Amino acid sequence: MQNGKTANVKFADYIQKIEIDSLVDGCVTLRFRDTMEQERVKISDLAAIIEDKVSIASLLKKL
Repeated sequence: MQNGKTANVKFADYIQKIEIDSLVDGCVTLRFRDTMEQERVKISDLAAIIEDKVSIASLLKKL
């Protein structure tokens, strides 16, 4: 696929990227599909961040 993207990327709102640095600093890169914005977050915080982004409560706040 082009630009290193895989077929399932179009179905994922958030993509986590584990890099060599992840082993050193305990962080991953979280990329937002629609904006291509990237954020470096702690692995231990990843589940809570994604849960907040996709929770119905967070989605309703945006309405």
